[in-house]
Amino acid sequence: MNAWTVPGYIEERQLGRGASGRVVAAVHERSGHPVAIKYLAPQLFRDPAFLDGFREEAELLRSLDVPDVVRIYDYVEMTDQGAAIVMERVDGVSLHEMISRQGPASPESALTVLKGSLLGLAAAHQMGIVHRDYKPENVLVDAEGNSKLSDFGVAVRAGHSVPVAGTPLYMAPEQWAGAPATPATDIYAASAVFFECLTGRAPFSGRLDKLAAQHESAPVPLQQVEEPMGDLIAWGMEKDPRRRPVDALEFVAELDHLASEAFGAYWEDRGRSQLRERALALLALLGGIAIAGGEGSAQAASFFGRAGRRNMALGAAAVVILGLAAGGTVYALTGNNSTSAGSSASGDGSGGGAPDGTGSASSTGAGSSTPTTSASPSTKPSASATPSATPSATLPGTTPTTAAATPTATTAATAAPKLSVALSSSPGSPDAVACGGSAPTFTLTGTVSSTQATTISYTWKRSNGTSSSGTAHVGAGSSVTLHDSLAAASTSWKGSDALDVTSPAAASSSLPLSVTCTYPAVAVSVSTPPDGLVGATYEAAAPSASGGDGGPYTWSATGLPPGLTISSSTGTISGTPSTQGNYSVTISAKDAHGDTGSKTESISISVIQ
Repeated sequence: MNAWTVPGYIEERQLGRGASGRVVAAVHERSGHPVAIKYLAPQLFRDPAFLDGFREEAELLRSLDVPDVVRIYDYVEMTDQGAAIVMERVDGVSLHEMISRQGPASPESALTVLKGSLLGLAAAHQMGIVHRDYKPENVLVDAEGNSKLSDFGVAVRAGHSVPVAGTPLYMAPEQWAGAPATPATDIYAASAVFFECLTGRAPFSGRLDKLAAQHESAPVPLQQVEEPMGDLIAWGMEKDPRRRPVDALEFVAELDHLASEAFGAYWEDRGRSQLRERALALLALLGGIAIAGGEGSAQAASFFGRAGRRNMALGAAAVVILGLAAGGTVYALTGNNSTSAGSSASGDGSGGGAPDGTGSASSTGAGSSTPTTSASPSTKPSASATPSATPSATLPGTTPTTAAATPTATTAATAAPKLSVALSSSPGSPDAVACGGSAPTFTLTGTVSSTQATTISYTWKRSNGTSSSGTAHVGAGSSVTLHDSLAAASTSWKGSDALDVTSPAAASSSLPLSVTCTYPAVAVSVSTPPDGLVGATYEAAAPSASGGDGGPYTWSATGLPPGLTISSSTGTISGTPSTQGNYSVTISAKDAHGDTGSKTESISISVIQ
């Protein structure tokens, strides 16, 4: 019997398979757009509790539509058939592969990755979501040097108390202790990964008990990194979450400031270019596609955490689950879940860090029997607590250890501030300039106002296809002024510039810009026409003109004596006058744009005596 497939997509090849299901590369039939589809394993689809959580996560993350996060396009579920997530397919490599195969990154590259990740985390935090498992495997770098955050498999609502999950090398002290997750938890992990980008190693290493103690009390080895990166790491990895940045956007603002001072205004362009070169080199070597939540050797994704849901891990890198049971602190280490009952699998537990952070996972046909440590019951592992050498893996389809009741401190996500954006330009638009002269450069001034003190992320989007992004702090009930410039392409031009604020709330304004080409006035010069005689041949000297578009001009005249005409090409008046009198004649010249100049002269015609 063929496996169920999502309607409307053509599958190209399988990208990965594990106990959680399989991931395939596919294209949308109508648009031809490439995607990755993650199919939930049949046994998990038949688990109502797990399916409810899987569905809830997919629907929640589908609304997280920002360029710094791998997009979830759709969640598809068919009764008695299966469930799947359709997601963005990233042609790139994981940060884990980049570090493990190519070594440490340059400061500009590492800062660029950190900034992209922080912007992705900030968007999630604004929705009240904490990632909880930020690590190199979950950061993808595409062929253009852009980084994308993936795999929200263990994400939770900020402030919720849930069973502890994460990757030990990057877990914040409060995460080890089982405290409710907050945005500060993600900032700690991002800072630890930033350290690894710069040095090639995670800041701490060792077995679980040693890692826990180091994250809780050991100083970060900042002597291994140069300034100003050390200042950022020290701030982001403060032991007390209250001493870390207030939010990810505040961290981005400080990152931008320090990076610009240390490496100049174009540090991010250089960093992205270097990431692009490294990603392309790895793509050529591996010939692969990075999958959000994929199951390749460079990815580790987790789906566990909510009450009543199964604990599982996708991928090779080990993930630790800490259950806080009445009988003591329980450790369960899950490795590669492509194993079946009665087999064993190992995971390196290092996420690309030190080689001594290893662990193994074993299972028996009877299911899961989780060993306990000799430590007294506690909400955090102590440095002396030594887990079993072969802690058992909690396999899909078995019931995980139930954590003891933990007081919850549920906090609602802070309401986003109300933002407004206003734009103006100098010179004003439309601007009139002399045709053939220099086209103007418009200076745009954007004013962003906020009801709350916050750090905004914004992007200038110009009609010429270019854009630039940044962050800025706005005080409560105050505003911040931002500037941009856009050069007109010619002296007869129309364009626009827009300022889009994307976080912590959406607000935007667009200003149309135009240049009107103006010419100097057409001037006509006429030599004094001679007098004429009735019946005698008459011809006046040709007039001249200047200004306008510079000619040629079309000539015309009004008030000419009967019998005289004007040449439209030269302006010469000639003919044989037939009637005497004094005539007021207006001679006009018109350029190709319709601009006209004129001059009035008198012509006297008399009779021969």
